[in-house]
Amino acid sequence: MGSVIIVYDVVPSQNDQAGADVVAEKLKGVTIIGSGPSSKDESVDEQYYCNVGAIEVQDFVFGTKKVVATYEIPDAGGSQDALEQALNEVDGVDTVTFVNAGRPV
Repeated sequence: MGSVIIVYDVVPSQNDQAGADVVAEKLKGVTIIGSGPSSKDESVDEQYYCNVGAIEVQDFVFGTKKVVATYEIPDAGGSQDALEQALNEVDGVDTVTFVNAGRPV
């Protein structure tokens, strides 16, 4: 099973007193676990996990901050949906926006 590098903009909640730095720390702990077809034999399911890449706090608009979060996930059906759901469930997150996806080098 191949993998994909995926990038999201994560905007902290306006009501979150802790701010983008705390949300960034929480995003470092986001993981997904699932199963998908093996790259060697599609009839066999393999377990997969996501790997956390760069997590950066950046200036956004009107003096606010956003977190740019990069993850490596398997190229398996449902893995991107699972990651987006996990990101949206992080305490203090207001919006999660897909930015880019590509193959690892």
